[in-house]
Amino acid sequence: MQISIGQKWSIKNLKDSYCIINMIENDIIHISVYTPNFEIMHMPFDKNIFSKSIVKLISHKIILKKNLKAIDIWRVENGGVYSISISKAVKL
Repeated sequence: MQISIGQKWSIKNLKDSYCIINMIENDIIHISVYTPNFEIMHMPFDKNIFSKSIVKLISHKIILKKNLKAIDIWRVENGGVYSISISKAVKL
């Protein structure tokens, strides 16, 4: 599976929701998640977990500056990386 920045993917076990890849760094995939009820600007996932959490490539989107700023904050705060599925992380 080829993943790249700007791709919009449907999410396994999360109906009517999708994610957009904002950045790829080594084995970390930085995404934004959009559901019918809310938006999460930044969620960093292990590349293997991310690959198992997506279903279908929907399209390509423009990366929003606010989402990249959220990644900068994550770096400053020495944030972690999710090692659970996207659907489980969103429900936390």
